[in-house]
Amino acid sequence: SAHQALSTAGVRGKKRKAVVDTVAACMILEDFLRFRRASSL
Repeated sequence: SAHQALSTAGVRGKKRKAVVDTVAACMILEDFLRFRRASSL
């Protein structure tokens, strides 16, 4: 999850709260693109 990724990266406190939605959106987009690539094979 986005929270796990930020924790692993050492992002804490207010900075984490500010970027968690962006990280989550990036993860969703990556999953979608991975799915599209796999579906087009």
